[in-house]
Amino acid sequence: MTADDQGPAAPSPDTRAKRPPDFIARLHRQKVTAHVPGQPAINGTLTGYTQYELLITDDRGKDHLVFKGAGLVLDLPDGWRREVEPGGEA
Repeated sequence: MTADDQGPAAPSPDTRAKRPPDFIARLHRQKVTAHVPGQPAINGTLTGYTQYELLITDDRGKDHLVFKGAGLVLDLPDGWRREVEPGGEA
């Protein structure tokens, strides 16, 4: 093996695929209201999440497991987005 045969080089930061923003991560530990079709609204804090589920703890300490789907609507708190400075990156 020579010095030239080190294996594939790591991709440069410019050539890596960019991931879409993760909005659920920004909402972790914030107050949300979940509207599920045919059910009363759930008000509480987003305490956990996976690719398919949200765990919302209401003010009484009861946990609600909400499955992500086409009918799920989340009402978000004001100011939940990070503000990006002009010319800067998030």
